[in-house]
Amino acid sequence: MTRSPGEDDDQPVQAGGDDEAATWDKALCAAVDWGILLDDAPEDMALRDQFQIWLAADPQHRAAWAEASRVSSLIVQTKGIRPLPPARAANKIGLRPGRRTVAALAAAIALAWLAGPAVMVRATSDHRTGDGEQRLVTLDDGSQIRLAPASAIKVDYADDQRMVALLTGEAYFDVARDPARPFQVAAGTATVTVLGTGFDIRLGSKERAEIAVHHGIVQVKAIGEPAGVVLTAGQWTRIMPDGAAEQGEISPDMVGSWTDRRLTAVDRPLSEVVGDLRRYYGGQVLLTDATLGARTVTGIFDMTDPLAAARLIVQPHGGVVRQITPWLMVISKS
Repeated sequence: MTRSPGEDDDQPVQAGGDDEAATWDKALCAAVDWGILLDDAPEDMALRDQFQIWLAADPQHRAAWAEASRVSSLIVQTKGIRPLPPARAANKIGLRPGRRTVAALAAAIALAWLAGPAVMVRATSDHRTGDGEQRLVTLDDGSQIRLAPASAIKVDYADDQRMVALLTGEAYFDVARDPARPFQVAAGTATVTVLGTGFDIRLGSKERAEIAVHHGIVQVKAIGEPAGVVLTAGQWTRIMPDGAAEQGEISPDMVGSWTDRRLTAVDRPLSEVVGDLRRYYGGQVLLTDATLGARTVTGIFDMTDPLAAARLIVQPHGGVVRQITPWLMVISKS
């Protein structure tokens, strides 16, 4: 028989204050579990019925659901702001610090990470990947797209055009040549047009798009700009949200190196490199220092061990990495 969130084999606790705190923490953990289940299966009406039964079974369940939702919303709104230590965070929201409380808060952070923009991506994407997952997508014309972890695309093919939107993350494109139907990719404020080539697009923070060419030729334009830039093998450009662009060169062999679970950075802000690392970690990564995040990073990092990679990324800049739980990594100044 499948257990609902909140069911376990714990022995009954003794009456008193500790009993009340344990009961509340158990309800909060169950509320977070329900949130994750409902997010994973938004159209499962039977699951929603079970949730409503759980919600109505005890007034404390409703209170725990409201509290978990509130904490998740606060975490989403304050991403990048220095987090409170678990005990202080527990006191701040009226909880007694303890192992169950810390676990509940960590789960709430995970729920916040899944909520918000992720829900929209899930609803609108045609192909997507989870944390640590890669996927090869072959389109009707033979073009292939390899999705990086935590990435998503939407495909829109017509008789006279081939359009793909990169909604989040990163993807490597190997485009089948068809002069009658140009292939276009939209990412943030950038649009890439090709006839047949291999190139990589990464959508960073604040809709900043980075395009690098492995082979062939592409034209990159910012939305609203009449002219663009032409890139060939080994060239890259970054398109800022305001349309401004940066250009540079890179070894073609480094383009799309993430397909071998390697994260490549060339003079990129540490905060953006950490953003890429999040997609491999499978949990939340909090960068607590804006000055540290502004430092630039150059290097190739092995993503088979995201924790070790994080330490290599921040160590030259005096950063420290702490793994609070298997789902929460905190990066700060030493």
